[in-house]
Amino acid sequence: MQYVIRAAITAVFLLAFSLRTAMPDTFSRMDVVSVALLAVAAIPWISEFVGKLSIPGVFEAELRDLRRQLDDTSKQAATAAATAHQAEQNSETLFLASRNTPSASKNPEEKLVQLADNYIRDRGSMKSGQPRTMRMTTIFREMVAEAEALGATWPAAREWLKSPDGGKNLAAVAHAFTFPESMPANALLACLENSTQPFVQYWALRALQVSIEELELRQFSAADIERMRSIVANLPENTDRHYLATTINSAIDRLLG
Repeated sequence: MQYVIRAAITAVFLLAFSLRTAMPDTFSRMDVVSVALLAVAAIPWISEFVGKLSIPGVFEAELRDLRRQLDDTSKQAATAAATAHQAEQNSETLFLASRNTPSASKNPEEKLVQLADNYIRDRGSMKSGQPRTMRMTTIFREMVAEAEALGATWPAAREWLKSPDGGKNLAAVAHAFTFPESMPANALLACLENSTQPFVQYWALRALQVSIEELELRQFSAADIERMRSIVANLPENTDRHYLATTINSAIDRLLG
């Protein structure tokens, strides 16, 4: 593909050069602009060898510097992705270590409303980073405890999963995570597609993963399986969400044989 792009760039500027030299009444046959056009046409092929190309008064292309800047940007992106991955791993380790904390509330659904509000408040007030992720994970852990107190049958679960409120989405995901048999895959997939919050998306994927681990594909229709496959393409690469979605699809493939 890169050679096609290079050839296209070269062809465009060679055409411009040919027009200038073929029309002497309109252009000088070989002026500084013509030289510039030839130089630009050659850039895609000499960029591997030339660090800096200059034509006084016309342009200056610092090819190696540009490549170095792009490399630096790629390294920064990779570092940021690794940091995010580590933060997510640390937060889930904390969650798993303390998952069995029982609910002490008298009204679990009322407590879930409060936790949903806390999630929205803290997510909005805290700066993105590991402390915020850890705080949101603590809230999710408390949601799981309340979901366990509610039991597998919770009539409001699907309504909350479809809500525009991200906190209610997360609470419903916590219930599906706790009781995978209570939520069909299509409801979690819809939440995953509609949510704009990576934290909600992550735990929706984890709920789907738990469903497959415990129930295999009993919660999935054929359409759900195809839908799950298409979701990977819409998730940013080098994120835990993309990795989870890929892992889920691999598990589906193994179960389908």
